[in-house]
Amino acid sequence: MRAGEALEGASGTSEHGGVTVSWEVGIDIGGTGSRLRGAPVGPDAGSIEPIELTGDPVRVVSRRSDAPDVVGDLCRRFAEKAGPATTAAAAVGMRGLRSMTLSRTLSPFDVHDAITGALGTRRTAVASDTITAHLGALQGRSGATLNVGSGAVAIGDDDLGRLHIADGLGPLIGDNGGGSWIGEEGLRAAARASYHDTRGSRRLLEEATEILGPPETWESKLRDAPDRVRVLAEFAPVVVRAAAAGDIVCQGILAGSAELLTDCLAAVLGRPGVRQVAATTGSLMALGSPLRAAVHGLMPVKRVGVELVDAAGTPLDGALLLARRLVEDPEFPSYRPLLTVRTAE
Repeated sequence: MRAGEALEGASGTSEHGGVTVSWEVGIDIGGTGSRLRGAPVGPDAGSIEPIELTGDPVRVVSRRSDAPDVVGDLCRRFAEKAGPATTAAAAVGMRGLRSMTLSRTLSPFDVHDAITGALGTRRTAVASDTITAHLGALQGRSGATLNVGSGAVAIGDDDLGRLHIADGLGPLIGDNGGGSWIGEEGLRAAARASYHDTRGSRRLLEEATEILGPPETWESKLRDAPDRVRVLAEFAPVVVRAAAAGDIVCQGILAGSAELLTDCLAAVLGRPGVRQVAATTGSLMALGSPLRAAVHGLMPVKRVGVELVDAAGTPLDGALLLARRLVEDPEFPSYRPLLTVRTAE
């Protein structure tokens, strides 16, 4: 899909401390905060330090996301440090972009406008953090990634540049094996222990009671909680720790999660033309995690011949790489609703 012609002067070159420099900007927006990294590029870039900033998380109030405000604030603060009209390209990776776009709580074009208004650049990208996590983990090389946080999604790109997505459909019908799924299964096991069902976990019951109160109140608290997914996902690390400590019920929950997650990743790797290299990312797939070990142990059985590699970078690294690609390719394609690209008005 043609994204438009690059404008003359889009390289964003300017004077910065007596040397000629332009900037590429990556932004990562999550549920707990936001980060911006500006990387200097050009012949004199080695003498300039990158600029790093942190900001607020994105919130939805009255069915409107404040993502344009959060992104605009970060960009304005960056412009103050880097100087006006010095940005070659900027890209944002955002948690929940697809669901917010489809529910019309956010228009990605408002985010594009916020970037352009603050930085002056007309090469902008607004992407799901699924995209930026994939780019960061594989450093732009083709293959597949499995991202496990509160949800779960796998993404791969084939030899024709097409994207393939598995799951990431939200907690009601998808995100199988992800953090909210693990947390919900853990609370079910805790609830069973409260009435002495042998399928329950006494350890989880104690932990859940300390966090949520008596078991008979859990249903109403979760049903009425506006952040139900977050509450469930925050219980997932409790399940992971209990499994690592030898709790058999929790080990069973993680085994079930690993089955679902590897099936998700295998689905993407099974698409024609997807390189058989995969990385795992996200808060529940950190080095040393028993869930990561289970997924990495099971994946070669699910998909014979796949090469599992450590993630080379973060979603913020991926956003910065996406910005660089906008500079290199004025016709970089959009993949709506996961990615929208502007390279000219």
